[in-house]
Amino acid sequence: METENKELDLFDLLGKAFAVCKNGINTVGNGILWLVRFKLKNWIVLSVFLMAGIAFAYYSYLPKNRKFNAEFRLQVNGTNSFAVYDIIKALGQTIDVDSGNKSFAKTIGLKRDIVLPLRTIEPFYIIDLNNNKTPDYVDYGNSFKEDTLNSRMSNFLQIVITAKGKTNYNAIQKGIIDYLRKDPYLKREEVERINSLKQDIITLDTEIAALDSMRQEEFKNNKFAMSFDKTSLIIQKPTYHTDIIDLKKRRLNLQENLDVQREVVTVYSQVVVNPVRTDNYIFISRIVAVYLFGFILVLLIAYRKKIKEVLKP
Repeated sequence: METENKELDLFDLLGKAFAVCKNGINTVGNGILWLVRFKLKNWIVLSVFLMAGIAFAYYSYLPKNRKFNAEFRLQVNGTNSFAVYDIIKALGQTIDVDSGNKSFAKTIGLKRDIVLPLRTIEPFYIIDLNNNKTPDYVDYGNSFKEDTLNSRMSNFLQIVITAKGKTNYNAIQKGIIDYLRKDPYLKREEVERINSLKQDIITLDTEIAALDSMRQEEFKNNKFAMSFDKTSLIIQKPTYHTDIIDLKKRRLNLQENLDVQREVVTVYSQVVVNPVRTDNYIFISRIVAVYLFGFILVLLIAYRKKIKEVLKP
């Protein structure tokens, strides 16, 4: 008897579930039919809003109306990236869109029409996760505040320029570089670095010459001849040979730094320009937004009487 009751309960449960599904399907079907009839009835007005959405999307797609990000990477030579970060941050604060970026144009030494589209200039630290002196990624989210010494690279910075419309981003890059190279603090740091490199090279030259002299003297005092198949074999102790090679490699690296990196900062990568929003995002978001607005407006007008009745106190 208990088993029969359980079977009946199971059938009742299945029947109720089937009824709920049936009602749900009917509701969805009726909703779809209502939506089709509503669109067909108001197709002219809705088509107008659809065309308006397409026009708005095309207007937003035009380069003069789009936002762009221009990025490039700096290699910091004379000082460290933390000092340059603060200088770039202060430079970005001179951008004043309301006044047409007049003060910024004067500060950076560029024509106003070039800097007019600018919205922001932001520096970002480069992160070295493995501490192997190789850039891993740009910290756009500024998430490495706690571990600054081990993660943020002291000789690289990423500069991001945001603008509405296209402009001469290479000229802006050059203006930023020139501005940094004229900074009094950075110039003083660069002079000290150059002098330090020159002094290190002189010191290495002295050490190399001293080791080479010692090597030659030892060679004279310790060489000996061995005859083997009527061949004279000279054996020389390589005591200083490896040390001299290491010193010459160090000197070569210092000389390369002196020859190639003679400025406060150097451009590590060229300017890369990308739109902030993709083409698909612009068209889909604009068309859907305008069409949805039109649909809701037509819906409110069509059912305004019922809405008034519902809202009556």
